[in-house]
This record gives sequence, structure tokens and C-alpha cells, in this order.
Amino acid sequence: MLIERLRQAIFTDTCDVDPRTVVLVSLANSTGLLKVPFDKKMLKRRKARIDRIVNGEITGKAAQEAIQAMQAAVMVAFTMTAMMSTTMHH
Repeated sequence: MLIERLRQAIFTDTCDVDPRTVVLVSLANSTGLLKVPFDKKMLKRRKARIDRIVNGEITGKAAQEAIQAMQAAVMVAFTMTAMMSTTMHH
């Protein structure tokens, strides 16, 4: 199910990408996990599409705002984790 959602978002030219799928593509792309189910060469050919998805260009305005809020929350979570890890080891 998740892989099919990723496949539909990345390898078709649909303009209707669900915000949850955008988050999924963003996380899988940033962690390198897209290379697990998909061929690297195929992903390379769709890099521009992946970038547009990750940047929220293939969603409506409300979805873009939700994605931006999620991205901010993820950054805060990573920052807090890094800070906690650093302070706990000193």
C-alpha cells in the first residue's frame, strides 16, 4: 500500500498528491529509503518530480500549509533530539 502510494506519486504525472503521501515521499527521499523499493536509475530520471513533490509544488494551498507545518515540526523534533543527545553525553 505505501509503496504503491509512492509509485503513484513519483512515477505518474498526477497533480493530486495527498499531503500524507507528500510527507511519505519527503521522509523516504531524505533518508535514502526510496532506493529500497525503486531502482536508482528510475529515481534519478524522476528527480525533478520528487523535488517538486517534496517542495509541496504538487498540492493545493491548504496541503502546502499542512506540509510546511509538518516540516517545521520534524525539524523541531530532530533539533530537540540532537540537543538532548549532546547534553546527555557531557
